[in-house]
Amino acid sequence: LDIHAVESLILALDAYEGTLVFISHDVHFIRKLASKVLHVNAGQVSPYPGGYDYFLEKSGALNDERAALTAN
Repeated sequence: LDIHAVESLILALDAYEGTLVFISHDVHFIRKLASKVLHVNAGQVSPYPGGYDYFLEKSGALNDERAALTAN
């Protein structure tokens, strides 16, 4: 999807009043929509009650992300 289509999709999904479960590699998309994160790794599910940035902070993934950026 191009950026305009993604933004339209975000607006439509954000207006939806039901429960939404999605999987995405698009960080912008995740940050705009996720209010809770379920991280699945090696068959284990770990719930995080906040959005994507909360997940990064609490899971230590933010440190992993920073390390990967500085390594490149």
